[in-house]
Amino acid sequence: MEEKKVYYTTTKDFELFTSESKIWIERLGLKEWEWTFLHEKLKNTRAEYVSCNESKMVDVTLNTEFSFPFDEEEIRRVAFHEVCEVFLNEFRIMTENYYTKTIVNKEIHTVIRRLENLIFKV
Repeated sequence: MEEKKVYYTTTKDFELFTSESKIWIERLGLKEWEWTFLHEKLKNTRAEYVSCNESKMVDVTLNTEFSFPFDEEEIRRVAFHEVCEVFLNEFRIMTENYYTKTIVNKEIHTVIRRLENLIFKV
């Protein structure tokens, strides 16, 4: 069985991720949140966010490992994606009262992918 190749993100990648996130935080007006950026190993994702809506605190983590080669454009896209997740978080919470998490998550990611394809090269 062939081993999966792992591509590691660097401190420079993390700095780009953080600075790009801050650009989108500013553009989308998400200043009511307290943002913390982390660079840690995650499972099965490029990045993730964990938020507390009541206190408006959010941790955004860039994975130290990717399963595919990436470039600066991909890091920028990942940063944009995670900020959009927070941007749409209230929508997620409200709609989960009426729909399953799977349906809500799918539709939120449909919106984010459309925005990514609009802003970044496809």
